Amino acid sequence: MSNIIIPDQKKLDRAMENIIRDWISNLRIISDFDNTLTKAFVKGKFLKPLLSILRDENYLTPDYPTKAQALFDHYHAIEIDSNIDIESKKKSMLERRTEHFQLLIKSWLSKHDIQQAMQSESIEFREWAPWLFDLSGEYNIPLVILSASWLGYDGIYRYLKNTNKLYKNIHIVSNTFQRDRDGNALDIQKPIIHSLNKDAKTLFNLPFYKDIKNRKNVILLWDAIWDADMIDGFEHKNLIKVWLLNDNVDRDLQQFQKVYDIIITGDWPINYVNRLIKKVIK
Repeated sequence: MSNIIIPDQKKLDRAMENIIRDWISNLRIISDFDNTLTKAFVKGKFLKPLLSILRDENYLTPDYPTKAQALFDHYHAIEIDSNIDIESKKKSMLERRTEHFQLLIKSWLSKHDIQQAMQSESIEFREWAPWLFDLSGEYNIPLVILSASWLGYDGIYRYLKNTNKLYKNIHIVSNTFQRDRDGNALDIQKPIIHSLNKDAKTLFNLPFYKDIKNRKNVILLWDAIWDADMIDGFEHKNLIKVWLLNDNVDRDLQQFQKVYDIIITGDWPINYVNRLIKKVIK
């Protein structure tokens, strides 16, 4: 089986024809970060959220891993229970985030810790993702990174800074810590972003939104099925949804392949997406 699956080629072709006709001045890209623009597997090991770098490489207090695991065990059981309604899951996810952020603060999370963690070998760009940054930067196509990452804005910003991909067209929307003068986390800014409230409404009051709101053609990239909601609230003309199905392909593919325009399986490179953007530029 090919790692690039196009469930409805005619539908994708129609969307691309419209986007090409409207040219790049009407295009924007919205993407998740963890396991989407970064690899899901490094050296054969599945990468958990960026937060795990702090835990596994012993940046925080000694009791942090045990307390973090207890929170995970409690809330994850709720989040994966198919008998629990979506509103209850949203409430649970917000509670989990709030409690875990407070745990991070009590465990002496600092800006320096995040900066050091972003140099870890446990984080790598997905293949051809750097070219997506270069291409969108060269042609000033807004690339909005909408992420519920535990390390939030600081982690994503530092990684892009380290890799020289922090171009002017990049907009990072994620959780942000409030800090003291020494860079120690004191609180988390509200509203807290989690996987089930990560949508376009998050952007409406941000300064850059006025510069992108009239770009009605959207390419959306994500790795979790609920990330498709990132487009909710956006008025869009043409939409291409790209799903990075990194694992559990046999389990999930058939159920969702009629919903999405492009499915890239097995932590595969995203050069296919780059080629679509090149067609718009020409």
